[in-house]
Amino acid sequence: MSTPQERHGAASPPVRADDALKYAAATLADAWSFASEAIGCAECGAADEFGDDVHADALAIMRSVVAEIRDLAARLGDPHHYSDSRRVSTSARIMDGFHAGHIWHPSAAEEQPQRFRGALPSFDDDSDVSSGRYEYDTDPATQTITTRVVRCL
Repeated sequence: MSTPQERHGAASPPVRADDALKYAAATLADAWSFASEAIGCAECGAADEFGDDVHADALAIMRSVVAEIRDLAARLGDPHHYSDSRRVSTSARIMDGFHAGHIWHPSAAEEQPQRFRGALPSFDDDSDVSSGRYEYDTDPATQTITTRVVRCL
């Protein structure tokens, strides 16, 4: 893995502690969102088989940690904006019930445009077949996300 200096040809400006904490809080919240959905889905399918609250307990602990870090970040000012007024994160609708999100690095020099692709969820309990594909791009200069959807017929 390359260092920031190797990617950008010069030393990156130092990241303020409050911005680093906001970045960490947003990153942790994003991970929590993903993990809670995955664990929650597994728990629904395995609840009768295992009959215990192992997953629920893990989720409760993670929820507590996320809340603590968010509270700490909020004490340092607006938790949704870095000290240079840039947003910490951006989200955009892909389709009803499905959104794309991106957490911006606290050092603007570290951000590069990115493209993500994936299968749309079926949102149908009787089908695992995707209804199409999505793609989204991030633009660090404007802190926007552009989404595209291609539906399968």
